[in-house]
Amino acid sequence: MLQNKPVLIVAQTGRALATSAAKAGIAAYVLDRFSDQDTCEIAAGVRTVAGCSSSFNIKQLRSVLSDFIDLPLYGVIAGSGLESDPEVLNWISKHWPLIGNSTEVIKRCKDPLLFFPLLDELGIPHPEIRFDSSIKNDNWLIKQSGGAGGEHISIAGNNGKLSENCYLQKKLDGRNLSVVFIADGKETTIIGLSETYTVDPEHGNYTYSGAVSLHETDINLFDVITDLTCRLVSALQVKGLCGIDFIVDNTGMCYVLEVNPRPTATFELHEHSDSLLQAHIMACRGELIPEYNKIPGYRGHKIIYADTDLSIPDITWPVWTSDRPIPGKIIQSGSPVCTIQAKGEDADSVKALLLFRVRLMQEIIEQYRLAA
Repeated sequence: MLQNKPVLIVAQTGRALATSAAKAGIAAYVLDRFSDQDTCEIAAGVRTVAGCSSSFNIKQLRSVLSDFIDLPLYGVIAGSGLESDPEVLNWISKHWPLIGNSTEVIKRCKDPLLFFPLLDELGIPHPEIRFDSSIKNDNWLIKQSGGAGGEHISIAGNNGKLSENCYLQKKLDGRNLSVVFIADGKETTIIGLSETYTVDPEHGNYTYSGAVSLHETDINLFDVITDLTCRLVSALQVKGLCGIDFIVDNTGMCYVLEVNPRPTATFELHEHSDSLLQAHIMACRGELIPEYNKIPGYRGHKIIYADTDLSIPDITWPVWTSDRPIPGKIIQSGSPVCTIQAKGEDADSVKALLLFRVRLMQEIIEQYRLAA
């Protein structure tokens, strides 16, 4: 039985995946960058691995992984933070079963020299791409291949040559959407759709800041997004719990931005009592769930980032927070403090409640900081 062996979750933040594992009665060890309180409370064990700019310190990651060599695992579940160095996935697969996509599939998804020509071949719209610095201005974005979480994105401007493993993408204005799905490499089950947000795109900060779930009736492009998702799954042979990011411009045109061939941040907004991590494991071994019941109402989350270096005191955290740092942790300016959760009867009410709770949490943090 699956429950007789634990899994090892490797992700920038493993709290949501560990929570999903617990719903299925699956013991989970977690390697992530934060070792937050709620992750430690629900996981069988947690280890911190340093990282920056949406990726791990790979040398330290391999060292920590080596400590688990003698632990009998059902397998390793890779979340965000590994796409920029797929060789570490090859290393993992030599020691344990890798529950997710192979390095070959990840390369097809994340290598712009392979991914965007495939979109062209399939006739799938995407923003214009360039691989040289002949055109660099504020209408273009610099993206790092394999980056995640938006920390790897910046406005191009007119500054010198492109760094290695970077490319230019034409900046488009519009509504950012993300679809969560489960696949077996051929067929697809749509889990849910969300509208996503970044910290301050007008000033070049494209770091992921949160999302609000949507229903099929909230947009008139759901059938288009479903069709694009199914076609990309078949072409890329993606499996497991994954996501695709889109942007819809003012004319209603839908463009594919990227495929994330691993569990994404928005999956928790669509999860109910049935574990999506268990469905991920099943799909990776060829057992695709035919459907996943939608949650009534709407859910959202928003990440609070520190605007200055902060020492976290022993706070009594509100029940609507998650990713709670341990007391005494030093959080550097620009790093995440915690995540705010909310739910409601419609998307607008969820957005309003998130903003209210963010302001309240910021006041709580400031109060403790001044009292310290």
